[in-house]
Amino acid sequence: MTQLLTDSQMNAIRKIGESAMTKTVTIRKVGRTYSADSGNPFGDDDLTVAPSYEDTVTKAWIISVMGRSFDVDGGRSVAVHDLTMRVPIGTDIEHRDIVIIDGVEWVCTEANPEDTWNEWVEAYLKRVA
Repeated sequence: MTQLLTDSQMNAIRKIGESAMTKTVTIRKVGRTYSADSGNPFGDDDLTVAPSYEDTVTKAWIISVMGRSFDVDGGRSVAVHDLTMRVPIGTDIEHRDIVIIDGVEWVCTEANPEDTWNEWVEAYLKRVA
């Protein structure tokens, strides 16, 4: 496979991205425990999720994403506010982890440690209700 950028070029791009990571955030890992349930052949209730209190503090680049959904039955427009968070390569964040930003909890709906263009890890966050 042909490498489009040298390691030094990719490191320079990472440094530019990391310069925008000015917000301090806490990533709270969510513990996942599995238990066997012989009475359920589908396995859909074998997973229990509980906070594990393994917190990591890191710098992040927060991007606010505003959207709108229209409720046809109710005839109203609803604003949707989500966040995209970029953190340094190697940051451990996964689906269901909690991210605390300025005391407000958000849940990670997806994390993308990009393999082909890995200048940062991108995580998509929704506000915890």
